[in-house]
Amino acid sequence: MKPLKLFAAVLAVILLAAIAYFVWDLLHVKTVPERLAEIIHIEDTRQINDPLLGYLSDDSTRVRARAALAVGRIGDDESGTMLMAPLGDPSIDVARAAAFAIGLTGESDRAVAVARAAGDLPTSVAAPAIKSAGRLADSTMTEIHNLLVGYLEHPAPEVRRAACLALFYAQARTAAAGLIPLLDSETDPAVQKATLFTLARLGVAQAGSVFSRLQADPDPEIRMLAVQGLGRSDLRDKVRLIALSLNDDDKRVAAQAVASLQATADTTAAVYLGRKLQAQADEKLIVATLGALRALHSDKGVATAEMHLTSSLSNNIVAAALGYLAEIRGDRIVAVVDSLLNEDPPPRVRVACAEAFFEVHNASVVPRLAMLFRDEDPLVRAAAFRYLIQLDSTQIDLY
Repeated sequence: MKPLKLFAAVLAVILLAAIAYFVWDLLHVKTVPERLAEIIHIEDTRQINDPLLGYLSDDSTRVRARAALAVGRIGDDESGTMLMAPLGDPSIDVARAAAFAIGLTGESDRAVAVARAAGDLPTSVAAPAIKSAGRLADSTMTEIHNLLVGYLEHPAPEVRRAACLALFYAQARTAAAGLIPLLDSETDPAVQKATLFTLARLGVAQAGSVFSRLQADPDPEIRMLAVQGLGRSDLRDKVRLIALSLNDDDKRVAAQAVASLQATADTTAAVYLGRKLQAQADEKLIVATLGALRALHSDKGVATAEMHLTSSLSNNIVAAALGYLAEIRGDRIVAVVDSLLNEDPPPRVRVACAEAFFEVHNASVVPRLAMLFRDEDPLVRAAAFRYLIQLDSTQIDLY
């Protein structure tokens, strides 16, 4: 066969195969896994197309739910509008997926419609719809805030909890003050925690008495949220109250007390932290307390930090003590760091030594950082280089 005829024959076979595949693909009824795979592929293209919209009315609930999620994730123009109809899908799973997906679109003009629609939806769909309304709103959208507050009296705890969280998502600080009396009447633990979470995270100042009362709650999560809220409250003696929780049996609550004292930026807070540091035995709490004292620029923990440098309880504590002392004592820490490096400490501590040198921030530490830049450990070299190019920028090419 001549080459030209051979080429024509091969081309004909290829064309026939292509046509056959096109016809097969056109007539072939795709399985559910194949449809789901196509939805994922469409989602990866970040473009909503007709096939994806068609899957919103597919006969498979799994496909409809996954298509709704894809529309929300893509977040194309009018994607929020496209998801309003699936909110009324006869399948709860599909409706829930659509309710959640609307919150991913970022279309704030859908917030009111979703919040209103939630009132006519089943509880398991209304809850994610309300959360989505909160995610789409912002602190200026008072109409949404009022709608969300209305759901705080809904008979279903799941909806009340969603309304609490939605107020947080919407940063509705003023409206959230309406949650304070709810804590006196609410009996559902999950709603109580959501209420306290929103009050604490939004920093509703007038909730101080509520936070103080709940400091002694049997549930450590409640105590932790109460301590967090106290830090932003308007109580005059909040520093003293927060300091009480430094002695909490639950380490999470104690850690939150450290963070809340730091957030007050009050000089009295440093006194409490310094005292507690002297008797503190937990590694994570020691590190957190040193970090808080460092942030407060307080010298109340200097003696204890120096003791921790020599006690070598852990590399993390030594590193935290170095960072704190460098912040407070300045160039007086250089000799201490030199002495520590002579003992050939582990890489984690050598990285902290580099940071301590940088905190000193004068020319005397440049040769010391250059020495650490030749360290055998890449993490130490990376830290030294990061600080060298900030302190000695004219020598970047050399380094």
